[in-house]
Amino acid sequence: MSSHHLEEIGPAFVEMAHKIAWATVATVDIQNRPRTRVLHPLWEFTDGVLSGIIATGPTPTKRADLDHSPYLSCGYWIPEQDVCRADCEVEWATDDETCEQAWQAFKDAPRPMAMTPPSFQTGPMAQLQMLSPFSSSHPFDFVSSPVRS
Repeated sequence: MSSHHLEEIGPAFVEMAHKIAWATVATVDIQNRPRTRVLHPLWEFTDGVLSGIIATGPTPTKRADLDHSPYLSCGYWIPEQDVCRADCEVEWATDDETCEQAWQAFKDAPRPMAMTPPSFQTGPMAQLQMLSPFSSSHPFDFVSSPVRS
């Protein structure tokens, strides 16, 4: 795996993640056991900053996991062996203005990222996970394999 600068790989990450659309998202529970789920993050790379949004309900399990450790990993894979991953800090966004802006972004996104907001897009169930990849020398790993089927 080769490492690249965020400026080089940020746009490629967004392109690949949006092409694949569904990510395996991992958190850890209060006993530090891994837990995964399949979710649909929407990513943006603007002014050198990678950020993401996951539209999801605040289930007791998700809340407990993220209260224990406010981090998650989004992994993408396709059979051609293209892989990308973003390890992120997570914050819940619950205010109506942020939720409405995020739902508009999902509605305006090209397929397969476009999503119609559910009837609960505002109110207590309208919570979003706002993703901020780690600000380290390798905020995420990116591999694009030459292997093709």
